[in-house]
Amino acid sequence: MSKEVVVVTGASGFVAQHLIRELQLTAGDWVKEIRLIDRLPFNKFLEYPDLIPTKFFLADCADTSALELILAGCGTVFHLAAKRLQLTLYADDNEYWHDNLTGRIAAGRESSVFMCTKNYLATEALVDQMIASCVPRIIFVGDALSNIPVGDHIGLSEGIMLDAPTNGSYILGAYGESKFRAELYVRNATGQKMHNGATLSSIMLRPTILYGEGESTVVPGALKFADFFGSLPLIGGGESGKYQMVR
Repeated sequence: MSKEVVVVTGASGFVAQHLIRELQLTAGDWVKEIRLIDRLPFNKFLEYPDLIPTKFFLADCADTSALELILAGCGTVFHLAAKRLQLTLYADDNEYWHDNLTGRIAAGRESSVFMCTKNYLATEALVDQMIASCVPRIIFVGDALSNIPVGDHIGLSEGIMLDAPTNGSYILGAYGESKFRAELYVRNATGQKMHNGATLSSIMLRPTILYGEGESTVVPGALKFADFFGSLPLIGGGESGKYQMVR
């Protein structure tokens, strides 16, 4: 089997670093090079042998000129770059839209929230350049809670949460909407034919809250909360009070 080049976006994040470790340990029979991209410097914090050559690019996923270089000759992209949900009162909605989806104002929206976002601009630019560079595969990491609307919910499952909320509201606000619209952009591009005759294939992952070695938001935040208040709140409500997606 011929080997290919893979790209990992958001390479400095803890999820990406766990992925890189797994690739290094298990993918030597099909991966010949791993290209890493992030706006932050890459500091390896997990122990694993560097069995596959890696190249790190300090760049923004919305930078099309950088993407053209990085994606050249690539076979698969693991798209993990995103603006994570900020568990504070001071989250910047504009950052969600820049990092998660697009820099253009979305149709029917006049708010500056739809300009410059990490969850949309980065995804839109990446997918467009993948098609231009004839990169055939993308694994997109979304969020299982991204498109849940504001309201009461019982019996949630991934199978019934495929589209945008009919009431236009997102329980996770700009973060949720930007992540969902980024996923939707990839879904809509799937199957598009490229100039070499190949088509874009995708795998869409929708995890719930991610945590693990290297994670710096959820678990540390919960520990700080518990240390300050002496405990963590218990959300009640019986069967209707379960706040975890049915897997």
